[in-house]
Amino acid sequence: MHSLLRHLHGNDDHVHADTAPQTTGTLIHWAKRYDFIVQFMAFGQARRLRRKSIDAAQIKPAWRQYTKDLKTRLEAAAQSAAAALL
Repeated sequence: MHSLLRHLHGNDDHVHADTAPQTTGTLIHWAKRYDFIVQFMAFGQARRLRRKSIDAAQIKPAWRQYTKDLKTRLEAAAQSAAAALL
């Protein structure tokens, strides 16, 4: 991977002029226990609550949209090919 990056960017080392902005925030030191705490506070229903949130937001997996788009493209190509044969 590094050789690919060197090939794309050249072999010489360079420094970007733009630097990341300084930010302030809070680090959650209890992140390891987050899932347990959420499960406990949701009375063991955290997965069901997440699923209801996803359903309410009408979020679809990306592969469904991809296959739907692909099917549409294939149908259009088939129609185009059929029209060219006539």
